[in-house]
Amino acid sequence: MRNSFRSANVLAVALFFAIAPFTMAQETPSVSSESPALDQAKLAGIAVDFKAIERIADLCENFEACNPVIRKITDQNLEMLREARNDGSYRWASFQRVEARRSEKETDINRVHSEQDLDVIEVTGKRAYSVVVSVPKKRGVFLANSKVFVRDITAEQTSADGTTTTKEIPVGVWVDPGDSHTVPLDEISSSTKAKIRVGVSAGGTKAVASAALLQAGLVDDPQNPYYPAVKRFNAIAAIANEKSPSRGQLKTVAQEAYLEVPGEMEKFTAARDAKILRMKELAETGEKSGMIALGDATPDVVHEIAEANKLLSGTVEQQAAGRALLEALVLKLSPPVPPAATPAPDAVPPATN
Repeated sequence: MRNSFRSANVLAVALFFAIAPFTMAQETPSVSSESPALDQAKLAGIAVDFKAIERIADLCENFEACNPVIRKITDQNLEMLREARNDGSYRWASFQRVEARRSEKETDINRVHSEQDLDVIEVTGKRAYSVVVSVPKKRGVFLANSKVFVRDITAEQTSADGTTTTKEIPVGVWVDPGDSHTVPLDEISSSTKAKIRVGVSAGGTKAVASAALLQAGLVDDPQNPYYPAVKRFNAIAAIANEKSPSRGQLKTVAQEAYLEVPGEMEKFTAARDAKILRMKELAETGEKSGMIALGDATPDVVHEIAEANKLLSGTVEQQAAGRALLEALVLKLSPPVPPAATPAPDAVPPATN
């Protein structure tokens, strides 16, 4: 119950970061000389979201529950940076003949290729650019498959404005078991329904074949002024969409992306240098900060303290060694004792005549 409650709290924090990246008060990053046209508010939102992804990956105990939030943040930013249009296209990205996914269907084939009506494999998909007919080597565990004749394809394609066009594509190709045949479509439309007519070589022959629509991938335009951020969000999306996402890899990529936003690296180094200077001042003066936080001690210091603590719970000799180790550590970390003030020489009375 306790773990579930903590996971729910972390998920609530993650959702807050996802829905309010542009309303959070923060210093607007400065624009580098290489990108004078970049929008300040957009840069601020990008930086906040990269930082949010890093924090979610770091803090979320039930990562499986939080990962959808990371994907949502990523998808929203990619839509914004690509500048989606109402017709489903983008200003800074385009669908191209690169396979992103496929929709596929398998069918038993019994009709002979010379018959008037053949068996039909019907498959539908979005943004399709090619039809692939495949014939596996076997149609069962022990049954050999037969070659398949692909007579033609009827492609019904619907554009973004709802206009539908139908085209008959003659094929006339035999596909052997273990092989496939690809038929390109004329264009990449919003949706496609393909009917592939297939047959076997002779009566009594049986075969199995599958047809797939290759769906186009969205390719980003390098001319996009926010292309570096787009690449980073794509990298995060690739990790988040894996079967077993790597928490550490997500944190690393998100941190690198955050520091790549113009102005953020300068702010990060300035804050780090200020912290180092403050720690040095505290060490020299002996002043207490009032709290101990992660990063206040180096791993060497933590190791020495842990070793001393271990010795203090042992034998009398080990306890003595532990105390000696602590005393030596305190001596190393303590500021140097200021030298004793030199007493002023006795005042000499002025000479009198």
